[in-house]
Amino acid sequence: MNNRQTTYDSMMQRVAIHDDEDAFKYIFDDLYAPLCIYARRMVPLGVAEDIVQEVFVTLWESRKDIAIETSLKSWLLTGTRNRCLNHIKRQAVRNRYNSYAAANVDIEVRADDLLGVSELEQRLE
Repeated sequence: MNNRQTTYDSMMQRVAIHDDEDAFKYIFDDLYAPLCIYARRMVPLGVAEDIVQEVFVTLWESRKDIAIETSLKSWLLTGTRNRCLNHIKRQAVRNRYNSYAAANVDIEVRADDLLGVSELEQRLE
């Protein structure tokens, strides 16, 4: 394990044990941009930034209960990748639904509807 990774892991211990916001800020400031670049390979920039922020929020909210078995950086990369993949899957479902809905729009106009429109126009005049 390299020296930088050891620093991240010791900072995370301070975050988990002492709620050390400065240690969390150090981790965030150091890893946010590289994680955004990594996420950007899979999703648009704005989505990538949102995903990385969500991963850090999850890290902060679960700091007392989280069990990081490999390294903090690996945990963050895995969380970012999984959220990007989930976003891609949700987007594919939306796209399929939109295509299906567009192909199956019922645009049948009934004569009764046309009569109702002409009566309404007459009343408005």
